[in-house]
Amino acid sequence: MTELTDFLDTEYGLQRGEHAWQASAVEAGAAVAKDLKGEPEQLRRQLVSDRGLRLLAVKAWLRVARKQEELLPGAAMVRGFRLVGGFATFGGLIIGMGTGRAALSSPSGEPVNLWLCLGMLVLLQVGLLVGTFGFALFAKARGRQWLGALTTLMKWTHRWSWAKRISASDMMQALPRTQKVERWIWLGLTQRFAVFFNIGALLVFVGMLLFSELQFGWATTFASVEPVHMEALVNVLATPWGWAFPESWVPATRVIEATQWNPLEGSFRVPSADGRAWWPFVMMNLLVWGLIPRLLLMQWSANGRAKQLRGLDWNHRRLQDLFDVMLPVPVRVAAGFDSAADGSVSYAANASISKGSDLTMVAWGDWNSSLTLAAGGRDLQSDQDVVAQLAERKVPTVQLVVEAGEAPDKRFTSFVRSLRDALGSGCLIQVCPIQLSAANQWQAPSERDQLIWKRTLAQLRDDHLHVSAVPPQPPTEGAGA
Repeated sequence: MTELTDFLDTEYGLQRGEHAWQASAVEAGAAVAKDLKGEPEQLRRQLVSDRGLRLLAVKAWLRVARKQEELLPGAAMVRGFRLVGGFATFGGLIIGMGTGRAALSSPSGEPVNLWLCLGMLVLLQVGLLVGTFGFALFAKARGRQWLGALTTLMKWTHRWSWAKRISASDMMQALPRTQKVERWIWLGLTQRFAVFFNIGALLVFVGMLLFSELQFGWATTFASVEPVHMEALVNVLATPWGWAFPESWVPATRVIEATQWNPLEGSFRVPSADGRAWWPFVMMNLLVWGLIPRLLLMQWSANGRAKQLRGLDWNHRRLQDLFDVMLPVPVRVAAGFDSAADGSVSYAANASISKGSDLTMVAWGDWNSSLTLAAGGRDLQSDQDVVAQLAERKVPTVQLVVEAGEAPDKRFTSFVRSLRDALGSGCLIQVCPIQLSAANQWQAPSERDQLIWKRTLAQLRDDHLHVSAVPPQPPTEGAGA
């Protein structure tokens, strides 16, 4: 559960204001730079494309945050999930044993009514399984998540959770990310309850079979129900195993006819019939339609949770903000770079840079149409051409280099939405505002310009859209033709 704890601590911890985690981020960033013996500027650029380095940086921050006794909910939430799992285990076992005892009970001198037994322990579960997968197919056809009901339950649970009360920020904002993992946890807990419900029912069944004269029969108040109808139901329920064990585990026609109970006479249709002949069929129903599907669903939910945790890219907007604080670019003059008049770092961007050097970098606007890929110019078709090329390459990260002084307009936001539709929700779109000097040099933007870009693009509510505080480094002159 360590990976789950780290994930929950990260997502909920970052919902607080930057002032709440800034000190721990600065300390963790210094430790990462020292351990890796790298420059913050270089490491910050590597974080954009290196998932392993991002995870290392997140773990370093969490160690410092926990050491400083910051209030993070991950460990408490994991303990809560375990507690709920314990209740599901105990509650399922007790309720299953009680239901099994009720379903297998009968008045003195009468056999167990198969309609009641199969209805409570088998047919109800078959209905639930069919309904679950039917709802899943319906949700998929409508383009919705079939576990959306669990997401709704989580929202109501978190509404009164302690996690929301400990902070002024709305912890519910983390749900769009955490629900991808938490819904599998909740599904697993419901299946845990169902698994132990069936175990409890099976324990009662085996116990009564061993220590009592358990007789089965079937009867109905509807005169139109004949043995042929009961045989049809038996054949349907026995479909998964009937082909392999047609005689020993599926009641024969003569057994079905003989064990029809006559409540007026208080005897079977054939007085010498043995109602114990039904027990293999009942037991197989409890296993095949009850326990085994629930075990498979519980394992599927565990695999789904593990797959979601393994697939985390640790690359969304709030994490990028964390990395900006952890590894800030120092104001200095670097070797090979030109210094602007105000002392900020600038990068030479020669107009003769060859196209194709880096297909993840896109220049927006007319300021430098020769930089790798260009969009946002006079030719409107170029926007769609760039989107098509990036979609064909399936790039994991796109850097949009923009002029900081030109605020984002409707055309730019439309271009970003087109990129998102083409590249998927997991692709990081990093907007890099820069200032251009008279010599066409890239300089870091002013704090005001960067804030304008952040606030404007935040309205898109795109979790993998980030306005970078680090000026991008253009390809070297003459690279990659």
